[in-house]
Amino acid sequence: MPIIARFDFIGLCKRRVLRIAAASVTAAALLGMAVSCCKTNAPAEVPQAVSVSTYTDEQKRLDAESFEMVWTRIRDRHWDPGIGGVDWQGVYDELQPRLVAATSRNQARDLMQDMVQRLGQSHFAIIPGEAYEEDVIADEATADAATPSTAGETPGEHAPKPKRRRLGRGEGSSGVEVRVIDGEAVVTAVDPGSAGADAGVLPGWIISKVDGRELKPRLATIAEAHADSSSQSYYIAATAMAALAGGDGDSMDVEFLDADRTPVTKELTLKKADGELTAFGNLPKMYLRIDSRRVQESIQYFRFNMFFDPSRISTELAKAVKEARDQDAKGFIIDLRGNPGGIGAIAMGVGGWFIDAKNQKLGTMTTRNGTINFVIYPRLNGYRGPLAVLIDGMSASTSEIFAAGMKDLNRARLFGSRTAGAALPSTVEILPNGDRFQYAIANYVSTNGLVLEGNGVEPDESVPLDRAALLTGRDPVLDAAVKWILSEPATKLSSAGSN
Repeated sequence: MPIIARFDFIGLCKRRVLRIAAASVTAAALLGMAVSCCKTNAPAEVPQAVSVSTYTDEQKRLDAESFEMVWTRIRDRHWDPGIGGVDWQGVYDELQPRLVAATSRNQARDLMQDMVQRLGQSHFAIIPGEAYEEDVIADEATADAATPSTAGETPGEHAPKPKRRRLGRGEGSSGVEVRVIDGEAVVTAVDPGSAGADAGVLPGWIISKVDGRELKPRLATIAEAHADSSSQSYYIAATAMAALAGGDGDSMDVEFLDADRTPVTKELTLKKADGELTAFGNLPKMYLRIDSRRVQESIQYFRFNMFFDPSRISTELAKAVKEARDQDAKGFIIDLRGNPGGIGAIAMGVGGWFIDAKNQKLGTMTTRNGTINFVIYPRLNGYRGPLAVLIDGMSASTSEIFAAGMKDLNRARLFGSRTAGAALPSTVEILPNGDRFQYAIANYVSTNGLVLEGNGVEPDESVPLDRAALLTGRDPVLDAAVKWILSEPATKLSSAGSN
């Protein structure tokens, strides 16, 4: 079985890094969603470092080899020999002469990104080598000097402050979680002890400006560009959170609209991202965060931000399951909101704590050479009571596989909103020019025959985001899951059967 890796990349657009979000792996292997560059006037909060060197013959040669490798990999390894109906040779014939005429690495990279976007599928992206460097520095004022002003503004009216941000591994965090409601970036949670908490940011507040730049028009641009995509909410929420990205110690002035929509400006000084630093294969390092606790005193709650580091997730989940059993918890909640995916094998492992029947599977992965089943291996001391899974538009890849699989097995009830619809197993390889290339090599279908790519997983109980509820400190999705669990019988064995 090939090693499959994945990288969740939030928008590399036109020489700019929006943010590196996460990365993970699937089935002997790794699954993920590559939110690749858009060919629209996409916003950028953190510009990529500006190169002052010339485009040397050696760089040009390496880019040409990389172009050939990208095109050939897709031709030979895409799970569909027909490449989804795309005239792949025609794509080569169109773009290769333009690559020969390219005068910079950025132009060459854009052409390769353009190539993979022609497929119209997730999990295809060119990841700049700079994403793996911790000490790349960009002067925002200089790098962005030629950027057109935001629509409706006169040049220089709201020019960004000349702050310097590192474009490294995302080591700086605001601790502010964001989703988009009615076209506005709304704070949905603030981590205790984070930069956002230190500044007094509250759930329900709207992010209006970052360093003087209006955010809402850029979100509208992203929404329009992906109007027909199941991943639209992923793209726009990722863009909003990218605005708050940077390095440890970086600062930014953020204008919020409070409960009364009164502008409130806060200076956020980013802190080292919370969680355990981990890495895998050709992926940048990332931070795994786990939140395990009780809610309503009688319900076990477990949340993790990516399917990565199987040993740690298994250890912490085992503790949570043991606590739930020992204290006769009325139910168990797995929160996958904002979880972009990761190691497919972890989904099978997590499922084993809640399934008591043998020979059950979460779905099937299909490659050119055959199929691989995501088989669940039951745990003897698992939890058999009511299970709720929380999902949203930023739940992708392995999160979708787990949610869809457990739903198909009638073992879990899903709450929240439709997932991203990006569940293609993929691999990440190093290109000759030092960039990384993520490409899908398989398709995934749930046990009940649902194709997740482009469709996503619908919750059993749809719970829209409600700013009014957030302002009062409530979590409507979590509340709905708790209400359901408390209405269920004390013990509910898996309908998938028992050993």
